[in-house]
Amino acid sequence: MTGKRTPVFVTFFALLAFIALAVGCASGSAKFQNKSPKFSMEYPGYYIAEPLKQDEVLRVKDPMGFPYFTVTVYPYQTGMDLNQVLNQYQKRIEDTGSGVKLMDIKRVELSGNLPGLQAELEWNLENGQKVQTLFLAVIKDKEVMVIAAHTQNGMKEAKKFVDTLKF
Repeated sequence: MTGKRTPVFVTFFALLAFIALAVGCASGSAKFQNKSPKFSMEYPGYYIAEPLKQDEVLRVKDPMGFPYFTVTVYPYQTGMDLNQVLNQYQKRIEDTGSGVKLMDIKRVELSGNLPGLQAELEWNLENGQKVQTLFLAVIKDKEVMVIAAHTQNGMKEAKKFVDTLKF
């Protein structure tokens, strides 16, 4: 009886090793490039592309659901400032969740001396799950860009994604 179990045991661990190797190979990065405004970003290669929603140019997520990243681009309206962009974004979150709290907000300087607004938000999904969002807004070439990285395990992965932004 022991002889019959050994091949199954060996096969099981060989399969686990193969899966680990496959995940390791797929864990490189994928690069997204936008034409207008021209920019690029990188995200983990194993993330899954999701159907785009209004004005989105990128929507990807971890196969387990979180983190997920979105990039939205829409026309700049004269007189609009980055604080208004953040307020509009917070209202959009209220459509899918509740209890939006602004945890941190600061002005940032992006590549090419481009000013941006970065904020950390906490909120709840309709099912009660807590979500943290790293928000970055910038106005470039008469377009508003909103980059949002949503996570449930702190801001480390979110910041890594946002830091890949290149103009």
